[in-house]
Amino acid sequence: MPLHEAVRDVHSITASVLEPEPALGAFDGSAEIDRTIITKLIFAEDLRVQEASKLLQSGKPVAVKHIAEPEWTEHEILENQQELAQQVAIRTLAVPAGRGLLLYSARIPLLTEKFPIQGFNLTCVMKPANTTVSADKASYTEEKVCWAFFHSGVAAGLSISREAQEIESSWIIYNKPPELSNRHAGFLLALGLNGHLKSLAKYHAFNYLTPKHTMTSIGLLLGLSAAYLGTMDTTVTKLLSVHVTRLLPPGSAELNVSGLTQTAGMMGIGLLYYNTQHRRMSEILLSEIEHIDVQDSSVPADNLRDEGYRLAAGFGLGFINLGIGQNLKGLQDMQLVERLLDLAVGTKNVQLIHVLDKATAGATIALALIYMKSGDENLAKKIDIPDTVHMFDYVRPDLFLLRTVAKHLILWDKIRGSMDWVHDGFRPFIRAHWTLDNIRYLDSSFLPILNLAAGLCFSIGLRFAGSGAEEPRDTLLYYLDQFTRLCSLPGMFHVYPINKSLTEYSW
Repeated sequence: MPLHEAVRDVHSITASVLEPEPALGAFDGSAEIDRTIITKLIFAEDLRVQEASKLLQSGKPVAVKHIAEPEWTEHEILENQQELAQQVAIRTLAVPAGRGLLLYSARIPLLTEKFPIQGFNLTCVMKPANTTVSADKASYTEEKVCWAFFHSGVAAGLSISREAQEIESSWIIYNKPPELSNRHAGFLLALGLNGHLKSLAKYHAFNYLTPKHTMTSIGLLLGLSAAYLGTMDTTVTKLLSVHVTRLLPPGSAELNVSGLTQTAGMMGIGLLYYNTQHRRMSEILLSEIEHIDVQDSSVPADNLRDEGYRLAAGFGLGFINLGIGQNLKGLQDMQLVERLLDLAVGTKNVQLIHVLDKATAGATIALALIYMKSGDENLAKKIDIPDTVHMFDYVRPDLFLLRTVAKHLILWDKIRGSMDWVHDGFRPFIRAHWTLDNIRYLDSSFLPILNLAAGLCFSIGLRFAGSGAEEPRDTLLYYLDQFTRLCSLPGMFHVYPINKSLTEYSW
């Protein structure tokens, strides 16, 4: 007689055999054995790698601390737990970016098995009561949080080693789901980033693009552009051309393509023509950045050229002319720098402010990339934040971050990681708040200061990435602590959303 009762029948057991292993997935273990041995040698005295793996795990319930106040009713406790679960869910959806970095190029897939892409478990275990609470799943479906699932696919694809052999069309199509999904779209982008998408047959690419699934189109177009970085490949150029209105001949039929796909096409052009100083593509991207919409009620509004579209065009223009500085060669007569400066920091026509303001971020990024590491003091001074209190009111607060980063990308060699360097980055009339420790409440007047501090910290992070330098680390940790403190401060009047957004990002 059996000593136990079976809780699963033979059908459920055999069905589960076909499911991918959720924790590690299908890969050749020998690829990670080498990494594990090296990791143990580097971090022999602690378990930081294991802890990082746990933090970046999105497929298991998350344990969180929840202490109820004595006066709370049972209903209030449940409401508080549900709100905490919603906040943790936002944190869980952001995990794939870190997981992609941790497992980058770590795995060699088994070609006879489908490569698993991890999903999201939005369940929380509330400690110390050990009650299980789930976030409202209706708010976090794959359609509503499409980018989280897209990034999960990117993380899975980036874990495939660049040295993996026989990643060809047949295996990529073997992993294609019956219905195109956001996860597989991200997977395609990752295969392009690590060079494996070059082996995808062109007719398979057309089959992917035919259904006009927006996320798949974005992943494939960007992936192919990254795989053929700087090659000016004619076939990929044709693929991009039929997905971007501006690349079609005048009088062509209107494209039945989403604005997001066309935005990806703009970025794809920059990658495909990377560092080529291609005049025709530079002209097209510049014209899209500075395009002025027709202000006529009889003409339908152009919703394509939004700020994201123009920002992608700015990145594309910067990539095509990366780091050339004053050496514009065949672009001299285009007045490239003057036109971009006029958009980035020029005086705006009040009647057209809602149009021109869309171009500011794209123009700023384009200038930063074109003059990156050039040390051009004059341009850096022009693109820097305003030097008078009066002019502060004419710059959108988030642009303080972009203009600060742009300035220091140009003056790359002058970036220092010290608190004194951060202090010098603040104008004298706002220097009283440079440490952020004297901010006791959140008000919209502090937004320029917060964005400026973030831009300086971002510049330090870029300059000293991977160096392990202690002074920059201590400076960044100080400001991380200050921003964490700001999350708990009360918001004044209509600026409560500032506090709410800070709190959400802190997860």
